[in-house]
Amino acid sequence: MIWRDVLVRRSLDAREIARGLAEAFEIAVDRVMVRPIEDEFPDPAGASVVCLVFERPGGFRTALSIYTYFETTRLDAMSVLRRLSRWLGSEILTSDDDANPYTLIQIAPDGETSKVNLDVFHLDEKDEFHVRPAAFDH
Repeated sequence: MIWRDVLVRRSLDAREIARGLAEAFEIAVDRVMVRPIEDEFPDPAGASVVCLVFERPGGFRTALSIYTYFETTRLDAMSVLRRLSRWLGSEILTSDDDANPYTLIQIAPDGETSKVNLDVFHLDEKDEFHVRPAAFDH
């Protein structure tokens, strides 16, 4: 089941992603499967987490679609995402569960979270995720 989509500011290789997700979910790294999104959706084959990955142009370089195959109702999603950001050493963006497609939650490696607005031009015209400077949000 899809758990969450996440955008990571920097480029990552499959080993970094697997290790980061293992640390974030507090599971063994061999329970994490990382595959390029272009591949056919993998059989989880005993994995607890499957992550489909693709590189993007723009401010947030790596897109992760994270699927979980264990009970997650007791997980605090923000805690998991803070651990992921800290372990990857990178800011991440994730949904703020708002209907507005131009607002997301940004999580910094130090755990600080903030609701951010995306640059509409870059998203609509270039399909790139760039956070709009706070000075433009008033």
